[in-house]
Amino acid sequence: FTRALLGVRGDLGAGWDFEAIGSSSRDSGTSRTSGVTANAAARTAALASANAETALNPFTAGRAASDEVLRAIWPESLRTSHGKRDQLGGFVRGPLLALPAGPLEAIAGVETGRDSYDSSIPGSFAIAGERTQRAVYAELRAPLLRSSPPAGRGWDLAALTLAARRDSYSDFGSAATYQAGLEVRPVRTLLLRASAATSFKPPTLLQTNVPDQSFPTEAFGLVDPARGNEPVVGGEVVRSTNPALGPERGKAYALGAVWEPDGMLGTRFGLTGWKVRINDLIGLAFPQVLVNNEGLFPGVVTRGPASGGSPGPITRVLWGEVNYGAVDTSGVDLEASHAWKAMGGTWTAAAAVTRARKYQVVLAPSVPAEDRLGRRFYDFWSPAWKGRLSLGFGQESWSLGVTSRFVGAYKDSGTSNRGLGNAWTHDLSASLDLVKLGLASRAMVKGATLSAGIVNVTDRQPEFVETSPFYDPTQADWRGRYASVRLSVTW
Repeated sequence: FTRALLGVRGDLGAGWDFEAIGSSSRDSGTSRTSGVTANAAARTAALASANAETALNPFTAGRAASDEVLRAIWPESLRTSHGKRDQLGGFVRGPLLALPAGPLEAIAGVETGRDSYDSSIPGSFAIAGERTQRAVYAELRAPLLRSSPPAGRGWDLAALTLAARRDSYSDFGSAATYQAGLEVRPVRTLLLRASAATSFKPPTLLQTNVPDQSFPTEAFGLVDPARGNEPVVGGEVVRSTNPALGPERGKAYALGAVWEPDGMLGTRFGLTGWKVRINDLIGLAFPQVLVNNEGLFPGVVTRGPASGGSPGPITRVLWGEVNYGAVDTSGVDLEASHAWKAMGGTWTAAAAVTRARKYQVVLAPSVPAEDRLGRRFYDFWSPAWKGRLSLGFGQESWSLGVTSRFVGAYKDSGTSNRGLGNAWTHDLSASLDLVKLGLASRAMVKGATLSAGIVNVTDRQPEFVETSPFYDPTQADWRGRYASVRLSVTW
């Protein structure tokens, strides 16, 4: 993976500034698999062979066959993939006009980009696609009321934030998203806030560039409920791109309060309730599901002429990704921290916990919502509890910190009742200001920071689960303990 980025920013005067960025990225990858699908003809020939060099003998105490025979029965496949993305963007930001409570701050920007992707297995399949994308966006922050204390600086008693964005894609259409937030601060140390936002996720290039493949309807054992569940014969199932495929869409709401100190030191508490709803999930439904719910997916099922008051026989089923299903989840975030001076430096202790109270998912028509809170799935689910504890100490030239991450108990997928989670993972971090320590000259650099971290200090290994990849990649990291070092220099 390689990425190049060039940016420029500067002042326009009267409190306005701008920023423009161009970037280009390239990625290439290979995936080699073997032993997954057997070549039935080669296996049959090897079992029938009387020649020891070409035979497969599963009953021997030694090797069952030569490497050449085994590779012929379970051939390797090499998949290559390449991706490219080029993007340009920029924005301007500043005070738009003066309001009684303060300036109306604004930001407006544009983006444009081009993506391409191709992936292939020689002799098996090849897929390629590209798209262009354009976007415009703007955000306003308006102070509604402001305090006027007899002494000292004031603060915004209330402020409103509004934002909008419109994206246009060359392969599926456009989508608009919006966001609004309200902040109320009756006293300097208390913040009340509420927000609402919409979002969208576009189909991937793989989903909008599916190569056509045709299969007989008999291969799927389809039956037609509109014709008394008679078997569907003589038709075709076409694996293809659904031209009506649209983006996934979401809505999010949050309501919270924060008590914070009037300065860097002191105690901070935060409480936020949140709710997220995602609709029009993109999925590949089985052809029989599409036939059973023909009315929900117009144009997917094609029929011949009607006769005798009954719908005509099915001649074609378009088997492609469709928009259906929803995720409905909600919960509460709690946080607390305290900072104080001691031993010549600043100490910070913090704790945070997320309690998911609801996680319901619908992925297929005519199926009730499924409760996925506290049980692992390969796509949509959540543990009921997650938390974090941290302790840090810092001086002007260096800092140290330890963080412990907690995942609550949950069950394995399917019918398994295997208990997972209910475990802690511990991380360490440190940073050095090389200029303040005298290890870098201010005459040569403005700043230089060396930071290091160790993730999973105790080298806790992932827990076994009963489905591939046989550990839970959403909650565990197969790398175990690993360290990183970063040097950041500014001139």
